[in-house]
Amino acid sequence: NAIAHLTEDAEGATIYVTLEPCCHYGKTPPCTEAIMENKSKRVVIGSRDPNPLVAGKGVKQLRDAGIEVIEDFCRAECDAINEVFFHYITTKQPYVVMKYAMTADGKIATKTGDSKWITGEKAREHVQFLRHRYMGIMIGIGTLLADNPMLNCRMPEGRDPIRIICDSNFRIPIDCQIVETAEKIPTIVAVKKQEFTKEQKEKKEQLIKKKVEIIEVPEKENKIDLTKLMNTLGEKGIDSILLEGGGILNDTA
Repeated sequence: NAIAHLTEDAEGATIYVTLEPCCHYGKTPPCTEAIMENKSKRVVIGSRDPNPLVAGKGVKQLRDAGIEVIEDFCRAECDAINEVFFHYITTKQPYVVMKYAMTADGKIATKTGDSKWITGEKAREHVQFLRHRYMGIMIGIGTLLADNPMLNCRMPEGRDPIRIICDSNFRIPIDCQIVETAEKIPTIVAVKKQEFTKEQKEKKEQLIKKKVEIIEVPEKENKIDLTKLMNTLGEKGIDSILLEGGGILNDTA
């Protein structure tokens, strides 16, 4: 993108990048090819790429082409920018951020559960930014049954995250907002591997018709095994998750 938007010739220029230029075909062609084709003289790199498909190969390709390469420039700062990518590429699991609001005496809701907000406007705006930033958003079935949320991003031009519901015993209502909007916003319901009853099988068929994806996950202590769920979500290419669960899911996580 930087090269594509140049107003002058890149020949002889120095290019600064936060991450080692890739040298393989993925969603886009290799960055190393673009750099070599445009005859940049020097490449200054912040972070090294831990991806085995790159991992030093990009640097070698550039040097072999006679381009000067400087590595580890502001590396700590650049590593901090790419924390989601580094975690995902090295563990194959999503990077998880837990979000919750708590009062000074350690409460997240009233006894009756009828409290709505204990945060201010700035905090709620930040939550929308987090929903836009991370690829997925996860809650437990208790939060869904209590709040019937949408879990969409409500900031201007924001991107809706993939909604993931942890529902061990398959209690999700067919008429909740999340199911009703699953055609527009990708939605996953994770349940324990179990022998479904006739009613549950019918519900599963209804959910699939409404474009809800059902994932069956092995159980751990009578709940979904979250480690195995994260492995499955990672295999689906979900690199990051905002955890907006209640006390039960947060405690399990």
